[in-house]
Amino acid sequence: MKLRAVVVPAPRVPLERLLEDETDAFVFDGIASGLGVAREAENAEEIRAILASIDGEARMFGGMAFDRERCGEGEWAGFPAMRFVLPRVTYDGERLIFIGEEPDLSLLERLSRPAKHESAAHNVLSESEPGRSGYELAVEAAVSKIRSRTLEKVVLARSSRLIFDRKLDDLAVYQHLPRAPEGGLRFLFRAGGGSFVGSTPERLLKKHHDLLEADALAGTSTHRGRLDDPKTRHEQAVVVRDISERLASVSSEVAAGAPRPKEAGTIHHLYTAVRARAKTDVSLFDAARAIFPTPAVCGLPKEQAQQTIAESERFSRGWYAGAIGFVDTRGDGELFVALRCGLLREARAYLYAGAGIVEGSRASEEYLETTMKERVMLRALGAAS
Repeated sequence: MKLRAVVVPAPRVPLERLLEDETDAFVFDGIASGLGVAREAENAEEIRAILASIDGEARMFGGMAFDRERCGEGEWAGFPAMRFVLPRVTYDGERLIFIGEEPDLSLLERLSRPAKHESAAHNVLSESEPGRSGYELAVEAAVSKIRSRTLEKVVLARSSRLIFDRKLDDLAVYQHLPRAPEGGLRFLFRAGGGSFVGSTPERLLKKHHDLLEADALAGTSTHRGRLDDPKTRHEQAVVVRDISERLASVSSEVAAGAPRPKEAGTIHHLYTAVRARAKTDVSLFDAARAIFPTPAVCGLPKEQAQQTIAESERFSRGWYAGAIGFVDTRGDGELFVALRCGLLREARAYLYAGAGIVEGSRASEEYLETTMKERVMLRALGAAS
C-alpha cells in the first residue's frame, strides 16, 4: 500500500520553529525539521522498502551507533544500533510535507509565531568524568601499542556527566550551538525521552545519483599554522588512505584532493575531499558500510583499534562518533559523523570528546584536545567556565 505525501507551501522561518514539546522530533540545520513518526526502520533494507512505498517526495532521517554491540541501553535507550524515521510532518524551510494523513494546517500558525529566545544558562550541581590521569594512562598505553606496530592509530574518547539544577531545554541548547561549517551539521534528534544534540564539522558521506563524496578530517589545533607539523599530516594521511581504499570496493574513479585547513569555530582541522563514482546498485548505506567507522573516529587497523577502544573506554559511545543524516526517495542523501555533541536527559547531560592517537602523541596534549572539543557543548549549556 502506497503512502501519500501531501505538500503544503509554508512561510520561510527558522527550521526549529516547528518543534515544541513533541517527543519524536528533530531539526537538521539547513536541511529540515520533523515531527512524529509515520514509519521507522532499524536497517537499510527496511529503509529502502519504506521509501519505495511513498507516492511523492519524502526523506527519512536518523542515525546509527559507533558500535552496534554497545548501544541502545542506559542513557542511550531509544537510540539503537540504527534508527531512521519517516516523519509524520517534515518542514524544509519552504514546505510542510505530510505523510499518510490530511494536512494539519494549524502548523502554519505555529510557524508564524514569534521566535522564542530562551536562555541556555544552567547551574551545574555535580560533575562526573574519568580523571585526567586515567585518560592519559590510556593514551600512553595506546602509544606503546603504536610503537610496537600493533596499531597505527586509535581514537580514544572520554565522557563527562553533568547534573543541572533543572530540566535542560534541548532546543535552547541547540540554538546556542555554533552553526556548523560547510560540510558539517548542527542537529537535534529526540528519541526515547532523550535528545541527541551537537554541531559536527564532519560529513561522512554524500551521495547524489552515482557520485560519492567522503570527508577525510583529522588533525586538530587551535592555531591554523600548527596543522603543518608532521604528526598532524601523518594522522590526516592515514584517514585519506583508508577511506580511498575502502571506497574503491564499492566505486570507481576514486580521487582525493589536496589537504586544506577547515575551521570549526576556534578549532582547526585538516580536511581532504575524497570523490568517487558508485558502482551500479550501490546505495548510500552500502557505501557508508564500506568506510564506517573511519580512522578519524576509530583507528587502524580497524579491528585492533576497536578492541583498544572497548578496553580503554568504560562507557558506551552510543551515537557519538556514529553517523546522523538523511536519505530520500531517489536514494540520495548525506550522513555526518556525530561529533561535538551530547545526550540530554531531563537534568542530565552526557558529553563526549575524543582525540586521535598516533606515533608522537603526548598524553597531556591529547587530554587538552578533548577538553577543547568538549567546550563547544559546555558553552551551549551555559556551563563553560
